[in-house]
Amino acid sequence: MGLQKIDPTSKGIEAGVSTLTLFIMCAEAFSNLLIQPKRHKIIHGLKLDKQVIVSHLLFTDDSLIFTKASVEDCRNQKVIVDCYVAASGQIFNYEKSSMVFSGKLQAEQITTIKNIFQLNIVSKYEKYLGLPSIIGGKTMSFFNELKLKLLSKISNWQHKLFSSDGKEVLIKAVAQAVLAYAMSVFKVPLTLCENIKKAITKF
Repeated sequence: MGLQKIDPTSKGIEAGVSTLTLFIMCAEAFSNLLIQPKRHKIIHGLKLDKQVIVSHLLFTDDSLIFTKASVEDCRNQKVIVDCYVAASGQIFNYEKSSMVFSGKLQAEQITTIKNIFQLNIVSKYEKYLGLPSIIGGKTMSFFNELKLKLLSKISNWQHKLFSSDGKEVLIKAVAQAVLAYAMSVFKVPLTLCENIKKAITKF
């Protein structure tokens, strides 16, 4: 789901309030609008276990919303989004938004839900911010891609003349950065870490 940023110069916004502050305030308001209905079971998020239910994830100006694929839940979800749009003045970006279904649903039910949100349906999200949204049983395949990407960079560096200081900068600023984001999201296998460590040591 994409929500376009508000104009900080528009009427009603006091001078001296930064765009970042306004953006955080809007994100908090949107988050609270989703949390309260979830607590009252008006909408149902993604159930990870008996105690953990995720209704949404926010990252910068992207919003990932999880809800039960029922007509009632989706209509309630649409009311919440419309309420936020009307109150904040932000515009719902339909072109950059889409939805994906999990599990087996009847085609008629999918069509009904699609008509509620007026969004395109995709079979799956391949990647988000460079990382796969769902890795399932293909964990090693994904990590091997990262490994090959890093080895390719190191291979290209070996054909150039770098001082020891220059190599240290490349390792810290580039080589380690390749895995840093992935490691903050996924648990990287120890064997992969050892292989990468050996490659960096040889460099």
